[in-house]
Amino acid sequence: MRTKVLENKSMFIVAAVVLGLSVIYMGVIGVFAAKPETVTICHSTGSNGNPYVVHTPSKSADVGGHDGHSGPVWFDEITGGWGDIIPPFDYSGGSYPGKNWDADGQAFYNNACKIPGTAPAIDLAVTKTADNDTPQEGNTVTYTITVTNNGPDTATNVVVTDTVPAGTTFVSANPSEDSQNPLTWTFSSILSGDNEVILVQTTVDANTTGDVITNTASVDADETDTDSSNNSADESITVIKLGCTNPNAYNYDDAATQDDGSCTYDLCSNVEVLQ
Repeated sequence: MRTKVLENKSMFIVAAVVLGLSVIYMGVIGVFAAKPETVTICHSTGSNGNPYVVHTPSKSADVGGHDGHSGPVWFDEITGGWGDIIPPFDYSGGSYPGKNWDADGQAFYNNACKIPGTAPAIDLAVTKTADNDTPQEGNTVTYTITVTNNGPDTATNVVVTDTVPAGTTFVSANPSEDSQNPLTWTFSSILSGDNEVILVQTTVDANTTGDVITNTASVDADETDTDSSNNSADESITVIKLGCTNPNAYNYDDAATQDDGSCTYDLCSNVEVLQ
């Protein structure tokens, strides 16, 4: 009986080892399996206003079904449908000859699938907020600058500029600034629909109580911006001093600009009682 039990245990161990090795082998195969290669094509939209958009299907004999999108290259006043523009490429097991890969097709392809002669267009918008609109002297104020590309194309060489105004002192920024006086940041590109966020930390200088300090951020890029009205944004802070603002109170502070609820009207409350 003991021998049979040992045999059963041995068979179980062997089976477990084999199963474990199989799992490891499959895991290794999964880890090292190459991701499918893709090809950039101009996909037909059916819209005369924007006849093509960029797609990146897998490289294969039928280009992920795009080989079936037949028709000529789009042209002005076309009355029927038009086909995709696909460059020639090699794939595992064969090669694809291309579709609509003539001079007209390549003109679209080399212009990011836009109508040749049409310059890319963008709409960059910048907003700016402060985490404290009413700080006191010496307080830290963190500004958030958000730059959004409303499209329709990718914005390149995007430069954000922020001038730190008098009355505040620059502390730090995230991401780090490219230069100071003014502060600048450069982003190589912002895709349509994407944004970039910048945090700028400053401190409020002395002798600024009562001042309204306005900070301005602006943005620019290489492409034509279709709406320049949202390329800059202001954020203002008002420097205050908390204290008792009632002149009838015993602890009246004539330098205070905002009451903090500390006014005292009972003389005894300001006198230390001696035991």
